[in-house]
Amino acid sequence: MDYQLVIQFSLSDASADDFDQLLVIENELDLALRYKHQVDGHDLGSDEMNIFINTNDPTEAFRISRDVLSEKELEIVTIALKELDGEKYSVLYPENFDDEFRIK
Repeated sequence: MDYQLVIQFSLSDASADDFDQLLVIENELDLALRYKHQVDGHDLGSDEMNIFINTNDPTEAFRISRDVLSEKELEIVTIALKELDGEKYSVLYPENFDDEFRIK
């Protein structure tokens, strides 16, 4: 796999139910992406949760992920992409993102 897609969810004011919902989303992404892409797990930061997806086709992985996420009622989601061995992320969503994407 050449690329890593990161889906980042804000966890500020999150409850245990929100965390459970994010784990369900991770599982749904795994099912939707499993044949051509690899959901590589998640991590929890100070105020965020990240789901990592390794892929050779970031356009398709982004489209499928966005379709899965569109069925959910999520407050703040950011989707970013980098080369697997790279360090700098490019934000794909939201289109008007004007901050620096970081994994904390």
